[in-house]
Amino acid sequence: MKILYLVNFVLQLLGIIIFLIGFFPHKNDSTGIAEGNPYTPAAVIDRVVFIVVDAFRSDFPFSGSSHMPFLQSIIFNTTHGLGFSSYARSPTVTMPRLKALTTGTVPGFLDVLLNIAESEATSSLTGQDSWLHQLKTHDKKIAFYGDDTWLKLFPKAFTDYEGTTSFYVADYTEVDNNVTRHFDHLLPSSFDTLSWDTLILHYLGVDHIGHFQGPSSPLMITKLKEMDDIVASLYHYLEKYDKLTNSHSMIFLVGDHGMNELGNHGGSSVGETTAALSMLFPSLNVSKKKYVHEPSPENPYQLMPMVEQVDIVPTLCLLSGIPIPKSSVGRIVSPAIQLWESNDEAKNALLSNLYQLLSLKHSPEKTLEAVIEYKKLTNNEIMEALQRIQQELVVKSSDYSLRKMAFGITILGLCTIFNFFFTVMEYSVIDILHFTPFVVLTIVYMFSSSFIEEEHVLWYFSCLSLIFFQVLNEASLLTTGYQLCLLGIIIRWNQTGQKHAGLRDLVDDFISPNPFLKAVLCIGSSFIPSFRSPSPFSFLSSFLIATYKILSDGSIQIPLVYSTNSIDRISIVQVVWCTLIAGALASPHFKNIRCQLSLFLLLLTRIENMGLYIIYDVLQRTFPKEGNYAYLLYFLMEPVAFFSQGNSNSLASIDLSQAYTGIRSYSIYSVGILLFCSTFSGPLWWSFHQPKDSIKKWVRPSFFFSSFALFILSLSCYFFRYHLFIWSVFSPKLLYQVSWTILYGLTKFLLQTLLVLLA
Repeated sequence: MKILYLVNFVLQLLGIIIFLIGFFPHKNDSTGIAEGNPYTPAAVIDRVVFIVVDAFRSDFPFSGSSHMPFLQSIIFNTTHGLGFSSYARSPTVTMPRLKALTTGTVPGFLDVLLNIAESEATSSLTGQDSWLHQLKTHDKKIAFYGDDTWLKLFPKAFTDYEGTTSFYVADYTEVDNNVTRHFDHLLPSSFDTLSWDTLILHYLGVDHIGHFQGPSSPLMITKLKEMDDIVASLYHYLEKYDKLTNSHSMIFLVGDHGMNELGNHGGSSVGETTAALSMLFPSLNVSKKKYVHEPSPENPYQLMPMVEQVDIVPTLCLLSGIPIPKSSVGRIVSPAIQLWESNDEAKNALLSNLYQLLSLKHSPEKTLEAVIEYKKLTNNEIMEALQRIQQELVVKSSDYSLRKMAFGITILGLCTIFNFFFTVMEYSVIDILHFTPFVVLTIVYMFSSSFIEEEHVLWYFSCLSLIFFQVLNEASLLTTGYQLCLLGIIIRWNQTGQKHAGLRDLVDDFISPNPFLKAVLCIGSSFIPSFRSPSPFSFLSSFLIATYKILSDGSIQIPLVYSTNSIDRISIVQVVWCTLIAGALASPHFKNIRCQLSLFLLLLTRIENMGLYIIYDVLQRTFPKEGNYAYLLYFLMEPVAFFSQGNSNSLASIDLSQAYTGIRSYSIYSVGILLFCSTFSGPLWWSFHQPKDSIKKWVRPSFFFSSFALFILSLSCYFFRYHLFIWSVFSPKLLYQVSWTILYGLTKFLLQTLLVLLA
């Protein structure tokens, strides 16, 4: 029987892999390199500075409370700048957005995984056309400093470069200083011939502060002022250089994506998809309307006219006099047309863009015929045609492998049926009927985008109802009321979901503003596992964990300690690792191993959420120790714990900051393991705090339910593959469900098996 379970698990893994390969789009990018067309206009600018400020949301530079006065003065008070809000399509993570910014294509959702893996083999754009390739082909020298993702995407593009790792989010100072320190040789004070024609700078500090403390952090004010000073120094230097050399320079200041109010990104909320874009011309003039955009309630971050992020690509290429990358679906930003002095050259720029877009739909002969017809139109009419064609191409930019999707679904369906029969063979009908309501609910909510976005409501309601119904079983009213109060606190601890994520919660109102309460909850939660299973190792680990968390939180003031900056906190964590391992080896029995695992999860939990484990512990002590009702409570508390810690079905809720606990540099394996453990820390805690008898009995039904949910979701993704929210709602949910069924399910099974053996 165990062999059959193993075979079934392997087949399920194979099925989901095949489905994912078919589901995540195969990009229909044109192969080859663009060679220009008959309408390519003359260059207007001689050099480009392309500045990427990671997670640079549109309101950061353009709002009335912005801390970037120089940039605002250029955009709003002179004729040397243009400002926009740029739409960064989901997924809003760096690598896909850089592909959009350089190739003009719409990246696939699978690039989220490649963004984390950072593999040179999977990341490289060497074989795909981009404006960097076009510049290099035209003998332009490109210098780069910043996020080393660029070096993986374009390994041979730069004549001068230095990369910085983008995943060590605890560093928001040196990561930017290592870029700016090169200005001395990049911008010589003698104004000699520059060593570059295009300079690319990618600053990570804004993004790291967002992940670390959110967009409202005081650190953000200082960082935005620093960015403004950098733009000012580059602008003033190029203004003088252009005047001395009788040439023209251009500065792009772009955000690859934005961030939500928690400082995270990866999803499709308006804060994450609304990035900033500025185009500065130190020696050229652009006339403009007073075009500050009045923000709508739907998107309070759009303070300027909206353009597609891919529009940056044809704008840069046409102004530089180089061909637009072959696969680009962007269209030139309309105010830039006036930079050509003659109307004929401006029209040629539009026709060149039109030729390139039409070539993605037609043969060269048919494309040329179509452009000749468009030539009779006015510039405004051509711009409208460009917009219409762009929309068509964006919709058709990807496709699915339906055969692989169907084959994967078939395997998942068969595995689910096998799981059901295995369960029926070992359990009574009464036992299985306990899962029936959740099976029905799964079928319903997996086919609704709104239910997926607000899935936490389903689990909160189910758990509250189950506790309330125990009154019918002659349970104590006092105990039921006590449990309902505790569960209410857990539910209100963090506001989650999509539609109401911005509402205030207990963390906002009581914990974050109160450093003393935060410290008390931190210390209390750190020592509870040690009191459950006392030993010198566990008490030492508890003390070190509490010390590390308090030292890492800047809001908690420690008496007689004036500065914590000199304390090596990473070394404290590494001592904790050693203590936890020593404690487990010293006494390998059920309670002690559970204690060490609990301490490990606490170490990977945000300090604001550590108090949840006190509530978990108190609530768990009131649960019955045996029976179907007891198991259902533990079964429901796993997803409740997942969502109560602020997680959701959006990639933006992933908290990268805890994935670097005790790590000095980026490693995909160590960061990946810690990220998984921190994300699923709440469910893991409940999984190994079940009674031993419950663990033995209910492993297989639990796996059946999760495999059934994965099968239903894959069906939903198949039927809704052209749904408006397929990439913003269903795809992230699919990734989470795969992680829950395969990774979390396997980890839970291994841990529970280990604990049963040690019991």
